[in-house]
Amino acid sequence: MGVYDLQLVSGDLAFGPDDEPKTVAGTDAVAQDVQHRLLESGLVPELVADDAGSAAALGRIVAEVEEDERIEPGTAEAEATGEGAYTVRATVLNGDTITQTVGT
Repeated sequence: MGVYDLQLVSGDLAFGPDDEPKTVAGTDAVAQDVQHRLLESGLVPELVADDAGSAAALGRIVAEVEEDERIEPGTAEAEATGEGAYTVRATVLNGDTITQTVGT
């Protein structure tokens, strides 16, 4: 999988010891993109205000994850893992699995 991206940690660029930005590749890049997709969609804070653990809320998260064309359709799942936090798992087209936790 030839996907490369700049690595972000807590919303900021991560830098190596040479002061050059770090990169992520392959499955790690997909996982980072999925996490940011959910955060930038505004979906997570919106769901916290609603019934966070409901099947409808979790279904909206799954639908958002599966919008990524690198995710194997039908493999995403989400669970509420704390107040305002969700853990998402999905299979990438190359067969690897990603697990990301997002929350407010």
